[in-house]
Amino acid sequence: MIEIYETIVIGAGISGATAARMLGEYGGKVLVLEKARGSGGRLASKRIRTEAGDELAFDLGCESFGAQTGTFRSALQEWESVGLVHRLQREGNGQPLWVGASRNSALTRAMLGDLPVAFGVRVTEITYQDGVWQLQAIRGDNEIRQYAARSLILSAPAQQTRDLLPNGHPFIEKLAPAVIRPQWVVVLAVPRRADFSRGLQELGRIKSLRAMPEQDAIDVISFESEKPSRPANNDFDIYQIQLTSQWTENRIDWPREQVLNALIDELEAQTGCASKFEAAHVHRWLYAFSGGAASEHSYLLDDSGLGVCGDYFCASGKHDGVESAYLSGRRLAEACIARAGAGAELGA
Repeated sequence: MIEIYETIVIGAGISGATAARMLGEYGGKVLVLEKARGSGGRLASKRIRTEAGDELAFDLGCESFGAQTGTFRSALQEWESVGLVHRLQREGNGQPLWVGASRNSALTRAMLGDLPVAFGVRVTEITYQDGVWQLQAIRGDNEIRQYAARSLILSAPAQQTRDLLPNGHPFIEKLAPAVIRPQWVVVLAVPRRADFSRGLQELGRIKSLRAMPEQDAIDVISFESEKPSRPANNDFDIYQIQLTSQWTENRIDWPREQVLNALIDELEAQTGCASKFEAAHVHRWLYAFSGGAASEHSYLLDDSGLGVCGDYFCASGKHDGVESAYLSGRRLAEACIARAGAGAELGA
């Protein structure tokens, strides 16, 4: 017999983790399903080893995050007080910037806490019958799994959420304006005393000032080694380089090695230094930048208990992507809790 949860949350990024945490604290039995091997979404982090055996850890998605609203600023201050996030010495648009302690994905791991999370689970179909949401999923090597819940929250990217919704569901049309664009990301471990490292730091500073043409291939260069509480490495400086969505879209199907070679040529041209690096990691985010808001509201919720949240609900440019995701997940959870309270009052 399939166990019925009060709520299942699909996606363990910041919006899904926020909603799951709040609903779990409210007292409902919550399960989180995540297709990746770890939490974080665009706050994901990665560990690799060099040929010499050195372990390198770095953020693979969002480099840092800020706050425009009092709600998210309060959350950051609370997390800072317990050591979950740290402020960077530099600012963004005159506002403080934060990063997760040890790595950005640590924030979502802490938020999920002891909630049950099933990683490596890809939900393939959802249906609603007799007041219960039924989920079909694949786990690991094509292991078929089934789940059930009275309420269901989808916190995946907009395109994936639309594909998962039942045919004809009104949310499909409401999500149509939300387009999330792709991005190639390359991480380089560069010998600390190399000219190439100094060139990358200077280029990163220039890019942070938006002093180069927008059609340039490179969007952001993040000096991972400057982030507080990150594991120290005396031999290497680690750089995370984000390519622009336009550049990525024109090369979306390129092999990773070809992307790396093209980027190295670009970096050598812009820094004037010969490239030198010990290790490289190339990752393609199919869903990285929100290109349009899905709704004037922060979430979607229907009478069946189906909710949708994500950074694309607040993608007007007012909020950082992490802040948008947090606000969406929080406001959806608040609406679910209010709905559950109203139902309890009606049934009393």
